[in-house]
Amino acid sequence: MNPTTAPFSAYIAAARLDLDRARELSRLLAFLDVQTTSTWHMDTSINMDDAPLPQVAAQSIAAACAVQLHQADVVIVVRPEVGGTGVWVEFGLAVGLGKPVLLIDGARLIAGEARVVARRTAFEELDQVTLVLDDHHLTQILAARRSL
Repeated sequence: MNPTTAPFSAYIAAARLDLDRARELSRLLAFLDVQTTSTWHMDTSINMDDAPLPQVAAQSIAAACAVQLHQADVVIVVRPEVGGTGVWVEFGLAVGLGKPVLLIDGARLIAGEARVVARRTAFEELDQVTLVLDDHHLTQILAARRSL
């Protein structure tokens, strides 16, 4: 990264069921020299399930996520197939803050093809939301946004 260039950052929003995918995206962002503002996915005490968190843990994570989301240049939303109520809250916060939202499927590529979840919401049609096909497409989008 050019030392005169401000760091470019992304927040990753994903369901706990997609925890591995969030961690994978965090590694990809690090490789691309994109700072990850979200830290929830690196917390080893978080289980990969959709069970409710204890109230104190949920409050702590929610408060940190709200601040970290606000700090990001873009928000990557991993669209869950199952669960993930908090993902849609983060999606709403990002839209409310006017952040660019990159919406990517939680699944890995299957047989070299991007699997696009058929379930869509009207909010995915907002101008600030970009549907991402796969990790290669994500890399291209981040490079383009970073150069703005």
